[in-house]
Amino acid sequence: MSFTEDCDRFGNQLARLIDAGIPVKEAAAAIGLPRQRCYAILRAIDRPAGRSRGPAGTADRALIVSVYNETGSINRAAKASKVAHSVARRILVDEGTGRQGENLTEGQTRSQASLPGVDRSGLVGQTSSP
Repeated sequence: MSFTEDCDRFGNQLARLIDAGIPVKEAAAAIGLPRQRCYAILRAIDRPAGRSRGPAGTADRALIVSVYNETGSINRAAKASKVAHSVARRILVDEGTGRQGENLTEGQTRSQASLPGVDRSGLVGQTSSP
């Protein structure tokens, strides 16, 4: 049976079961279709199961930079702007921002930037001993 025929044949029945509070897994078993096929049918008839993720947020670059400069914490800057740590980190690297004129390069943490002899990879360079 084609997907279009499955949508026509099972779409309304599946939607009624979901509206009644039946989980898709149980509705799929009752109808006799695989669970993933039922999810595909629900998407095709504009009745997706589950909650949407919501609109994709845009990172507020100025907020991330200002919170980071105040606190020195990438996590706090990310939470203030409601983005992932990696997104905030990427923005800070793009901006070349650090506290008090400190420039962070990609892959370099604040503690590594403040230590002499520590390169971008975080490895301490060879030092000569007297």
